[in-house]
Amino acid sequence: MQGVSVCTIKTNANVCCVQFPSDTGNSLAFGSADHRIYFYDLRNPSGPLYTLVGHERTVSYVRFLDSTTLVSSSTDNTLKLWDLSECSSEVLDNEVDDTEQFVSSVCWRNQTSSLVAANSMGDVKLLEMV
Repeated sequence: MQGVSVCTIKTNANVCCVQFPSDTGNSLAFGSADHRIYFYDLRNPSGPLYTLVGHERTVSYVRFLDSTTLVSSSTDNTLKLWDLSECSSEVLDNEVDDTEQFVSSVCWRNQTSSLVAANSMGDVKLLEMV
């Protein structure tokens, strides 16, 4: 038995990461090589509900903290925190100017304001939201 796609979202750039919020199956966000994050309501997939612009290079990671808060990382060596209720972003970490490295992985510690971010040069940082 083979699965059948029930929905296809066509994009103009490579999709690099996809994430569902944990509290609903009706939406998803994905990061793209065009430096953007797209947020879709799957009940109406004809176009994105939000397009989040702010990264300068490929978005390599997205993750929901709750239904309206999203964190993203990019090969521009930044982490951004997005409030979907306001469609705004806040830069969390951009202290290294070396364009040869990039944020390669992010992990949130459950039920805390701590996250770990690793980069392509082998650095692992523990960050606290304030």
